Amino acid sequence: MAIKGALVSTQVIWYVPVIFSRTKEVSRDILLMISRQVGTCIDVAPLRGGYRPKRLRSKQLYILQSLPKVGPKIAKRLLKHFKSVSKVMSASVQDLSKIDGIGKISAEKVREVLDTEVR
Repeated sequence: MAIKGALVSTQVIWYVPVIFSRTKEVSRDILLMISRQVGTCIDVAPLRGGYRPKRLRSKQLYILQSLPKVGPKIAKRLLKHFKSVSKVMSASVQDLSKIDGIGKISAEKVREVLDTEVR
C-alpha cells in the first residue's frame, strides 16, 4: 500500500504519469487515494523540473521567472533596470509598471505573491 501511495503522490503532486489499473475496483481505490492526497497536499508546490542554472546571471533570471507574468524577456528587463534580484523584489507596483511588458495588473500580481503572509 505504501508503494501505491508513493506512486499516487508522484502522479498527483509532481505530475509524473505512473498509475496503472487493471480493474474498476483498483481504479476506484486509486481515485480515493488521489482525493485524500489532493486534500492534504494543497500547500505543496511542484518542483521546477530539470533545469538548474549554474552561472550567477542565469540563477538571477531563473528566480525572476518564477514570479507571475514574468517570462525570460521580462526577467532580463527587470534585472537590467533594477540591477539586482533584491531590488526587483522590493520594487513597488509603480516601479514594476515602468518596465516594458509589465502593466499595473501584472505588477500587482507580483507584489501579491511577494507580500502575502502565510497563514
